[in-house]
Amino acid sequence: MNDAIIDRHAEYNIVNGIEQLNLIKNIIALRKRVWPDFIRLADDIIFKIYKLYPDFQVSLLDKNNELIAIANSLPIIGNKSLIDLSNDGVSWVINTVLDENYDVNLANILCAISITVSDKYRNRGISKILLQYLNQIKHSKKYTSLIVPVRPSLKCLYPLISIDKYIKWKNKAGLIFDPWLRTHISVGANILNVCHRSAFITATISQWEQWTGLCFPDDGSYIIKNALVPIEIDFMNNQGTYIEPNVWVSY
Repeated sequence: MNDAIIDRHAEYNIVNGIEQLNLIKNIIALRKRVWPDFIRLADDIIFKIYKLYPDFQVSLLDKNNELIAIANSLPIIGNKSLIDLSNDGVSWVINTVLDENYDVNLANILCAISITVSDKYRNRGISKILLQYLNQIKHSKKYTSLIVPVRPSLKCLYPLISIDKYIKWKNKAGLIFDPWLRTHISVGANILNVCHRSAFITATISQWEQWTGLCFPDDGSYIIKNALVPIEIDFMNNQGTYIEPNVWVSY
């Protein structure tokens, strides 16, 4: 896949490599439309990822060359047995790989940090297409595994249920309850464990109020839209904290 910038899918054009910098404004705009403000990666981090590691990013365009989906991944160094994956999930991957002393030549594992699909293209199997291409990147680099700190898509509807309990739920067909986890399993992933601190976000109360449209007049735990767990408000110190759990899976 990395030998060509554009690959032709039956319905879509797939762009991989440095040419994606030409799409960076559209990439950032798509992420802003899809991801909640409080959890979305900062624009400067996204730009750095595409500048330093373009071969590990994938963009999906429709036949009119409109950007409709993206997959972001990074090369990490890890134990082949995957027993030492960090409890810090996405935060660990980004902080490690973007460190100026990081030696990418030692990387042996590909980690997908996010998959973003335009709302009007949901439920068309696009996520599976992107996962297949990430697997191709893994094989082309001769890495041992593709891993993903999965953000379960329906966990936000059950913010008071522990992530450890939630991932064991089954639907009426006896399959994994969460559809995003179920998608990964359907294309060959195995659940490893939970990374309880995959995102650690602190901000002022006014910033949280801007992000959520809510008021936080006192200390306490608050349920907010699209959050997997409640946020904690420390009124005295003018601070809100959100610690998001994800689920490590591997291919």
